[in-house]
Amino acid sequence: MPNVNLSLSLPKNWAYNLRIEGREVFFRGVYGSGIDFEPRHERIVVQQTVLHKVGAFSSFGGSYTLQITPNTNGTDWSHRLGLQYVHVRKRRYLRY
Repeated sequence: MPNVNLSLSLPKNWAYNLRIEGREVFFRGVYGSGIDFEPRHERIVVQQTVLHKVGAFSSFGGSYTLQITPNTNGTDWSHRLGLQYVHVRKRRYLRY
């Protein structure tokens, strides 16, 4: 599954980001021994983030992450809620 990342700038200093990521494993092996072709689906991650710009260089927001992992007993669903504060400064050649 390809990775998809969608970012939108919303009115009144709001921003929205949606990330969908899938992970596939095609080969499996131990270092120093042969490699086995064993394709399998490992997980899907869907993450939504909403940020509000609160200053010239800072934003505050929240995120929701859903991780879906298939296993031998069915499917595991993992949910996470997060809060974040982002502070970014930009210089001519450096972003920190």
